[in-house]
This record gives sequence, structure tokens and C-alpha cells, in this order.
Amino acid sequence: MKVDNTMLMAFQKCPLYYKTRIEDWWTSSFASGALGHGGAMHEGLKAWYQGTKDGVDIYKRSEAALSAIDLAWPENHPIDDFRTKQKAMEMMVNYIKTYPQETFQILQVEVPFTFELGRHLLFCTECGVDNPPFENGFPTIRCGNCDRELEPIEYGGIFDCLTQFGGGSQSVLYILEHKTTSQLGAGYFLQWEFHNQMVGYCWGAEQVSGKLIGGANLNALCLTRGGNIRFERRMLGISRSQIDEWKSDVAATCNEIEYARRTGHWRKSTEQCVGKYGPCQFHSVHSLVQPEERRRRLETDYIKQEWNFERRDDAVHADPV
Repeated sequence: MKVDNTMLMAFQKCPLYYKTRIEDWWTSSFASGALGHGGAMHEGLKAWYQGTKDGVDIYKRSEAALSAIDLAWPENHPIDDFRTKQKAMEMMVNYIKTYPQETFQILQVEVPFTFELGRHLLFCTECGVDNPPFENGFPTIRCGNCDRELEPIEYGGIFDCLTQFGGGSQSVLYILEHKTTSQLGAGYFLQWEFHNQMVGYCWGAEQVSGKLIGGANLNALCLTRGGNIRFERRMLGISRSQIDEWKSDVAATCNEIEYARRTGHWRKSTEQCVGKYGPCQFHSVHSLVQPEERRRRLETDYIKQEWNFERRDDAVHADPV
């Protein structure tokens, strides 16, 4: 089984949401202002830091960043959304003025990865038998019934930058992760300390680089509804125990997904139906009781779009939860 952060978050928050979006491919037919703005800003930052890595002068880097935002701006962006292209351009210009030079070295920009976690599904997809997680004190690798090797779990994604602080034997590697937001309060960074994405991307960076990663440098870019622009960063350390715990949690979630597939029961987490940003995008569907009613609502108000994080153009910015 291959999973990414979006898939894990979707199932952990609501298995029925996961079934509708990931398994059945349904998604909203309306453009998201937040995703459109975030995607364009990521393209601008990608161009800026690629130029930094390549030693391009600041003027050409600036031009490349603004051009990337212009090209990436979605044609169907909501016209009444406060996150306009003009504001995105202004944010990029202000960002360049704020961080014309960095205290770290850029090693790689926008790095895709997919690696095996070293964990296996406990449900045998060949013969359908459940297997215990351990056998004689060792992790179960083969099915106890048919002796087939159990399906491995692979985790993937794309981290924004691999960076290095210092030099020589004192150097430390960190990933740099860009986050666009409209709210940057005192507790903003707390949500990322043990987040699937931060821990998983640090693990992925270790597999890519072959070196230990110190943690994540979270790079927050905030545009409020009032039009104010603000930047803030926070260094989040990562430990071996965090990564080990995260790997076990990923394996547990993947097995829960497989069990839901096998039984056909996708539990609805009603506490997630309406959150701080409003109702779930499938609220109008899942509030209906009859399967036929849900099907008609999906076919009327939604479109089908496969979620495949290894199709890199889709995987960079989207977060459906």
C-alpha cells in the first residue's frame, strides 16, 4: 500500500471522507481560493529557491518567482476571494525583501520521494487472513496461512527544500516547508510539532539524503482577510523516537484502511462534519441517509478526480481535509 500525508489525514479525521475522496475519487467542482493561492505561492517560492541554489542574481530570481506565480495562478480562482493574484504578487515581493539572503544553504528544491517504511499490512491481500503483528518476537513479514510475503507499506510526498545549516562536521540538515495561511496566531505552530507531514517528510529527507535530519524549518506566509501580510518561521526538532512512533502509527492506520475496505464499513466521524473553517466539503452528501440520494448528489454537485500523490503535479499543494 502506498500512502501520503493527505491520505493518512483524511482517514484519521473521517473514514467516510476518505472513502468518498480517496477511494471513489469525488471532489468539489468549485475552485478553492486557499488551494489556488497556496499552489501559486509554492511555485513562486520554488522558482526563488531554485535560483538561490543555482547562484542566480537576486533580480533574475525575483523575476522568475513572480513569473511562476503568474503562470500558476488558476483561471477559475474565485473572483470574490480576498486572496487575489495581485496580493500573491505583493506577498512574493515582500517575502524577497524580508529574506533576500538566508542563513542556510539550499541543497535541493521540491524533492519527491516514495520509500518503504519497513512495515507490512497485517491483512493478507492474497488469501484474506489476518496476521499477528509479531511472530516469535519478530515483526511478521509472511502470511501465516499462505506464506506469501505481506504487502509492504510505502510512504511518499514532496518536501519543499533540503537545507544545510553550518559547514563541515558541524553542519545540520533541515527541511524547509512553506505554509500559506490566513491565520497566524500564537498557537499556529503547535499543530505542526507532531504532525504526520513534518515527521514523515523529515523521514523521507533522511532516505533521500542518506543523512540524519535535524527537523523542519516551518516557513509560514500569512495573508489575512484584511489584506495584511506577515511572515514567521519556527524550527521544529525531530527525534528518533518520534520517527519510530510515527512509523508505527502509519502502519496502524494503513491496516485500519485495509480492514475498512474488506468489511465495507467506513465510519463517519460526526465531530468532523463541521470544523472551524466550516462544513466538510461532503457535508451535503453525508447528511443524506439513502445511498441512492448520496449518489445523485455526488453526480450533480461534484466531479471525479483521482487522488494519486505520485502524479507530482497533483501532489504538491493539495490537502483535502
